[in-house]
Amino acid sequence: AQFVQEQFREQIEKGKVTLTRTNAWASAASALAKERGLGPCSAAVVHRLGVVELVLPGGALAGPDLARPFADANGMDLLPETMAEERDLLREVHAELLKLERIALAVLRVKQVVPGAKPEALQAVYGILASDVAPFVLAPAEDGSGMRVLLLGEKAIGKAICDGVVNAVGKFHELTEVDAQALRDLLVKSFDKQPESDRTYQLVASRLRSIVRGLIVPAKEERTINAKGLGKALGALGVAPLSVPVVRVAARLLDFCTRDLQIHGGATYKFTVPSGSPSASPAVAADPTPAESARSSSTSASSDSTAEHT
Repeated sequence: AQFVQEQFREQIEKGKVTLTRTNAWASAASALAKERGLGPCSAAVVHRLGVVELVLPGGALAGPDLARPFADANGMDLLPETMAEERDLLREVHAELLKLERIALAVLRVKQVVPGAKPEALQAVYGILASDVAPFVLAPAEDGSGMRVLLLGEKAIGKAICDGVVNAVGKFHELTEVDAQALRDLLVKSFDKQPESDRTYQLVASRLRSIVRGLIVPAKEERTINAKGLGKALGALGVAPLSVPVVRVAARLLDFCTRDLQIHGGATYKFTVPSGSPSASPAVAADPTPAESARSSSTSASSDSTAEHT
């Protein structure tokens, strides 16, 4: 970490790198922490909040276009210079989070058309939607600016995936032609490029984003509680099988936060840490099953380092 930090500082001193975007991001993260009443908290919490809200689909610090999360409305880069080398990794995390939102929405659409859908049918649906080809991939941007997220609607595989879901459900439930077409139409809408106007999507996305925040942003003790309650929280949303991929993507982003703060920390980032009475941060609290408890314990253990002790 020290070697990378020294290299980065050398680039700054030579004028090859500036901290314009980094300082703007750190300032915005500090303001957001104060706005959300996270104080008193450590700089690590503010840092994680800033990273999450930059990478999370629809995050407070992310760009308005889900396909280009690190660009503002004018196409200007939002990603801090300190994170430039990790751009592709952060894009992948963003794409995975977006994928989980759409999977959750699609599963709820299946339940909408087929009330009381059998677990076997839903498991088949999860398998199709969670495959490597659905619903997002990374590909070189046409303007040569790096990698970008390609949405399902832009790929010919889209129709095949929707048909695959309908066929999978049809193996366990008798679907009329009307029901099958209704399900196809709802699935297509589930993967629109900009589905924010869909009230069901708003509900699903808002809840999933809150869950992810609770697994990453708070201090260690609260993250542990939230991880133990993950299964029940997702179960309340109707998508309990997403526990494993949610844990995996949250752990990946948490690892990045730890590594990034170790490298740059106070030497580069200038956060204003909120003070005052702490208020509730995004949380997911519930009793875990043994499997969830073991999983969450390993996640918490792997994510904590010198980046935070409070």
